[in-house]
Amino acid sequence: MKKQHLKLFVMAGMVLLLFSCQQESLEGIILEENKGEEVLIEDDEESSRLVPEWTPNANAGSYQTNATSRAPAGNYVWLTDPADTNATTYFDIDYNGEVTERYISNGAVKHSYNTWNEDSNFLFVDDPTRAYNVALPLWNPNGLAGAWYWNWDTSSWVYFRDLRLTTHSLNVSTTSLSFGPGADSKTFSIVSDTDWIINRTQSFISVSQIIGSNNRTITVSVQENTLPIDISGNIIISGGGTSRTITVTQQARGSSGGGGGGGGCRSCSLH
Repeated sequence: MKKQHLKLFVMAGMVLLLFSCQQESLEGIILEENKGEEVLIEDDEESSRLVPEWTPNANAGSYQTNATSRAPAGNYVWLTDPADTNATTYFDIDYNGEVTERYISNGAVKHSYNTWNEDSNFLFVDDPTRAYNVALPLWNPNGLAGAWYWNWDTSSWVYFRDLRLTTHSLNVSTTSLSFGPGADSKTFSIVSDTDWIINRTQSFISVSQIIGSNNRTITVSVQENTLPIDISGNIIISGGGTSRTITVTQQARGSSGGGGGGGGCRSCSLH
């Protein structure tokens, strides 16, 4: 009887030992599989991301992105749909390929992004500080198209909002300013959606602001012209891949009249 009990006890121990070994082996297999998945995501995140289809409201597409990393040539801006009253930012890209998300109200930078891929439909950018990825539409220039963001929980692209891809705009309210011989000031307006810089070709011209962004009113001032000749120079406003020129003229000493909005140099340019 004691021998039978001992035999049963030994057999039970062997069964428990065998089950424990199998459990450890199974856990090891699961652990290795999970490790493999983690390494795949960590080492090659871009290659596992799905690219959305060109249709703005479609679900995420099924084809994989390639390793190409470049930005579209030129200087572009993705403007928000005017009907989207909840939107507070827009996106733009400069010639260096830097993508920024800016506030509509003042053009200040909210976030900066790196470009990591581009195809014929989208420019893919990411902000590594937030692990945030955005697909900016390229397929419908000058028209509204859906932008997408990457949802890490569902491993898919999710519709973000409608944006309109266009080139930056930069315009001024006049092409010429004329002054009389006395000291005086006049203004012109810059209408823009990008950063700009002002250069003067002659020292007698002063401007109230050299660097700025978006819409601004600029004051142009001149001191009294003590020369017996008319003088002239240019104000050049550059930004968004384009430039605008305003010609400034000032009448000679002793000339009558206060100067109008246009006119040119009657004698020579000041060098």
